[in-house]
Amino acid sequence: MRKTRQVVVGLGLLSIDQMTKYGAGYFGSVRLNAGVSLSFLETVPPFLLSMGSAFLLGILVYTWYTAKTRTLSWGLVALIAGGSANLVDRVWFGAVRDWLPMPLLGGKNNIADWILSIGVFGIIVALLRMQESSIKVE
Repeated sequence: MRKTRQVVVGLGLLSIDQMTKYGAGYFGSVRLNAGVSLSFLETVPPFLLSMGSAFLLGILVYTWYTAKTRTLSWGLVALIAGGSANLVDRVWFGAVRDWLPMPLLGGKNNIADWILSIGVFGIIVALLRMQESSIKVE
């Protein structure tokens, strides 16, 4: 049951990202980012980035399926949802649609990027908890 709930939440997050990108495109505030975060690797061919993303998502799905803790599992759900949302953009547009301004950095990002960040945070928390529980007090 827990995995089903996580799949539904993940699909919901992916949908929210796609709807906000569509809405931002309607108002003309979208910038296409052919690279990864902050246009890093922008010169790498889109096909290679898409294939690399798909490969990493496959590894994440396997890791999610075998995850032993709830925190790790939910963190992986966020990574899979955010990564899948950006992969959809790469496949359809050849680049990721960024629209949320980042005032301190001067660039733009999207909801999927925030979902990815939350996922990374969740995984770090899960790994720290697992490390803490494996330390034995003598």
